[in-house]
Amino acid sequence: MKEPLRTIVYRQLLEMIVSCELAPNSFVNEDMLMELTGTSRTPVREAVQKLEGERFVRVFPKRGIYVCELSSRGLREIFEIRRLIEPFIIRQYGMRIPRDDTARYLDELKAAMEAEDLDACDTVDGKMHLQLVAANSNVHLSDLLVQMYDHSRRYMTGADVRDYASHRESYEYSAQTLECSLEGSYEEAAAALERHLNSTEQIISGAMVAGNS
Repeated sequence: MKEPLRTIVYRQLLEMIVSCELAPNSFVNEDMLMELTGTSRTPVREAVQKLEGERFVRVFPKRGIYVCELSSRGLREIFEIRRLIEPFIIRQYGMRIPRDDTARYLDELKAAMEAEDLDACDTVDGKMHLQLVAANSNVHLSDLLVQMYDHSRRYMTGADVRDYASHRESYEYSAQTLECSLEGSYEEAAAALERHLNSTEQIISGAMVAGNS
């Protein structure tokens, strides 16, 4: 079945926001978004309403559409939610995660770490987190988690930390998460995942502080 136009436009605009093509702390308007997406006012307006509900933008009558800033408080709140949800899913639903996928992701991550390939590490790390979305049976948790991933990607893009050394510890915790999950040690996997999330938050927070100094 063909996707509704509003969904297509929503995804286009979401990616522009997450990639910071639409810069944080800036104003845009419907006409600009219509031109960027090549669509009409109605699907743009519907997409913006959804993005506002997810706290990516705020709409100010007569002023335009504000692309929300990247703030220390926002970062802290996003990772607070992720620390509550993701370790819980591993503990509760870890046995549902396909072992073949986990083993493959672990091999891919180790190879990417050996090559110090940041983009490849990011790709595998993203697969690991999306496993949690697929594993749990609570659709409300899944929707919230996907939303938090999008916010996290936006913060990481804005932080623009591109040297592998800054990410090494975080990926080591990712590898531990996969190893423990593969062994069926879900408590240990959850603890490693929490350390991974803490490390990732510290990377972004450090870059934000450095950028403001």
